[in-house]
Amino acid sequence: MDIAIIKDGVCIDVIVGEAAVVQKMFIDGMWDADIITVLPDGYGVGDLFDGETWSHPWDEPPEQPEALTLDEIDTIKGLVAAVKGENQ
Repeated sequence: MDIAIIKDGVCIDVIVGEAAVVQKMFIDGMWDADIITVLPDGYGVGDLFDGETWSHPWDEPPEQPEALTLDEIDTIKGLVAAVKGENQ
């Protein structure tokens, strides 16, 4: 059986073994972790567990950066041109 070791909502280790043995190791302080639980298929180290539900860190879409304004683009173009002029 695959047992997940969870710290701060993240799977930090996976142990293949008897649940009772892994539980004793956990109780004895083998890991600096919050909980242990059975690891479902498709998940592993680095995946997220909130106490009930498993998810992958990439399940949430990344934040999109704010688009540059035309003034900001013109400023960047001016800075690039100035740097290019200094390096020639």
